[in-house]
Amino acid sequence: MLVTAVITTHKRPSELVERALQSILNQTYKDIEVFVVDDSPSDYELRQAVKAMVESYSERNVTNIAHDKCMGACA
Repeated sequence: MLVTAVITTHKRPSELVERALQSILNQTYKDIEVFVVDDSPSDYELRQAVKAMVESYSERNVTNIAHDKCMGACA
């Protein structure tokens, strides 16, 4: 059974997002997909660093979703 995990972020540095991602990927259960939803403003200076870090995990079934504008925690 595939388990889906969602990490939401808003103006967080890539190191913090990666810590959350590693916590998920280090679980003993391995059939996991992860979506990182970045709700930071498009001009946030660390947004590209977060995107690059998440994309470096694409082989581990990790996907980056970046909103075009801030949509709030539930989007």
